[in-house]
Amino acid sequence: RAQRHQRRAVDAQGFDGQGHQRAGRADAALLALDDWQQQAAFFSLVPEATASASITLRDAASEVATIDRLQTALAQRRRDEVKSSVSFPAELARGASLALLVLEGELWRISVHSGATHLTRLGRMADLSRQFFDRLRVEPLNLELTSAIGRLLVPLELAVRTSRPLQLWLDDALVPLPIEALRINGAPLVSLRPLVRVRRPLTTSCVALPAAKRATVIADAQGDLPAARGEATRAAARFASQSKHGADATKAALWSADATDLLHVAVHGEASEEGGALLLHDGPVKSLDIATHGRAPPRVLLTTCVSAIAPGGHYSLATAYLAAGAHQVIATLRPISDEGAALISTRLYEAGAALDPVRALAKVQADLAATNNQDWPYFAAFGRETCSDLPGTRGP
Repeated sequence: RAQRHQRRAVDAQGFDGQGHQRAGRADAALLALDDWQQQAAFFSLVPEATASASITLRDAASEVATIDRLQTALAQRRRDEVKSSVSFPAELARGASLALLVLEGELWRISVHSGATHLTRLGRMADLSRQFFDRLRVEPLNLELTSAIGRLLVPLELAVRTSRPLQLWLDDALVPLPIEALRINGAPLVSLRPLVRVRRPLTTSCVALPAAKRATVIADAQGDLPAARGEATRAAARFASQSKHGADATKAALWSADATDLLHVAVHGEASEEGGALLLHDGPVKSLDIATHGRAPPRVLLTTCVSAIAPGGHYSLATAYLAAGAHQVIATLRPISDEGAALISTRLYEAGAALDPVRALAKVQADLAATNNQDWPYFAAFGRETCSDLPGTRGP
């Protein structure tokens, strides 16, 4: 109900029934969208209410306790974001943003560049899905298709060559799309500039973090991902640590990452109507568990299947880690191969993921776009960019 109310608020602030932008209301539409997303965060994490007669008093008490922990965690996150937030004009002047949302069956675009906000109706979502988006999910390397969708979704003023990331906010229906692989004048968008998917349209400030020195690396919990195990061993060695794999890839190992600078997980993952889950040796850890845990290392690499996806509007593993306090998360949009994921992991560290995961992923994807690797389009960066004035990062 809250989500529907907020969508109506977005519509009232910036759109009219004929699909035209109201004069001077694009900024208001973006502010309304940001407010809706902030309020919807809680409801996205809470499981759907059940009318089952089999629910017990113990089940109800457990759910109340979970929701209470969640409210506390989200309230703290909101206080932290308010402390670090700046005024709306300053956010606009910082860089480039692209928000894509679906309202009443129509796809809308809000783009921000050089302090100016633009609002555009792109067409009926059902028609665009049949013509473009359904195919893109299975043909992310189709040059003709990715070029057509690139022209539709990405204004040319945002498709410029720069090391400054483009901030993306995507409606739930569009999250699985490999936006990174869209072609602009023949080049993948991610080869022109890094992309980072944000939790809210106006959460665009950078984060100043030193390079990770301590890491928790968890891999191959079921003993059937040999490439992941090998790469995890090499990744852990970069931090003078040992990877946790097989019987050691447990929930306790996952929670121990709170005290480190980086968490790297390379196990099986799944996404269901209840959200995402990591399949560890001693059982699954769901996204709700992660979000309500309320603590996470600042950087998280989830080279596990569908770690960025959660049907039904619930939180994915990626967004759950952001809700728990992570600043930067690398996650996947669909099932990936063991060998392909291991290769991308290796290249991520070589490209500087311990300091700047967002720009490191962009470099890796741009390089792999010229190879026969089939997995690169399905990785995405979430959270915030690393401030470009830190040593080892690049401006502008």
